[in-house]
Amino acid sequence: MGQLQAALGAGRVGLLVVDMARALADPDVDGHVPAGPPAAEHCRSVLDAARAVGLPVWFSRGGKRWHTSSASPLAEVERGAWLRKNGWVEESAERAPLAMEITPQLQPRPGEIVITKSKPSAFFATPLISQLVAAKADTLVVVGMMTSGCIRATVTDAFSYDLDVVMPVECLADRDAAAHDANLDDMGRKYATLCSTSELVGHLDEALTTETGMVHQ
Repeated sequence: MGQLQAALGAGRVGLLVVDMARALADPDVDGHVPAGPPAAEHCRSVLDAARAVGLPVWFSRGGKRWHTSSASPLAEVERGAWLRKNGWVEESAERAPLAMEITPQLQPRPGEIVITKSKPSAFFATPLISQLVAAKADTLVVVGMMTSGCIRATVTDAFSYDLDVVMPVECLADRDAAAHDANLDDMGRKYATLCSTSELVGHLDEALTTETGMVHQ
């Protein structure tokens, strides 16, 4: 708890929900990742607490490996390294939006920003860092999927921008449990403060109760 208090007490805090798409975390979608819906429920607890205390909230959505936000196929040059690494992938007009739509458990509210990205990191070629600067946020709570991919890339970039990063572990998920565990442990040693959902929610609830000024510094 001491490390968590130090990280959250250093400045203004923002929340980033990474790639919690229906294709990954909606239990009503065929082919969702089994670890996705439980992680989404933990994310909802953190999101509710963050909203209650007035933290700025961002969401990122991926899916632009193969198609635009309107489900039109991307050109080869737009697919870039995704194409060279994974080959040509075509999705139906019905399936494609599921990778872009945020899961119903975590629907953004007015005033919460949705970042559309085309590479693993939510920072790469997006306005996220400038928006964090505008919000005077120097600590970022990161939740979502996948731990070994987009989460790791985003956390590494956040650390490179000298942000303090907090990761509530139950709010993170991956297709591969072993990769999830290994990457989480590694990021906790190098780049981020790990905590439980209950620890983070408790800290935010305490800030709301005591009006510590976490939001309006």
